[in-house]
Amino acid sequence: MQKINGRFTAVTIINASDEAIIGFASRFSKKALHPEFSVGYAQACISEFLNYHNGLYAVNFSNEEGEELELEPPVPYEDFNLEYMNNIYIVPICFPFGTLDYIISF
Repeated sequence: MQKINGRFTAVTIINASDEAIIGFASRFSKKALHPEFSVGYAQACISEFLNYHNGLYAVNFSNEEGEELELEPPVPYEDFNLEYMNNIYIVPICFPFGTLDYIISF
């Protein structure tokens, strides 16, 4: 999970099974990850993925709108509750190794 603050506040979350997170992280990091020992490393890769893409968004927003957005550090968030979020969009992304839900709330 990562929060974006500025003119608006947004939260981005990637939710998936351990198997899907490990599969995605293996491809993102270009390293073979062992399912029994790699969950922590895979979660770190997911955090880096969120930080990278949210950072690109924040820079582009700043260049186009002239306003800065701040990114909070990404954090693992296992027990999030969607009923406390507003304007939720859930985009399921299906891969051969499993489905990741990309969740964004404004």
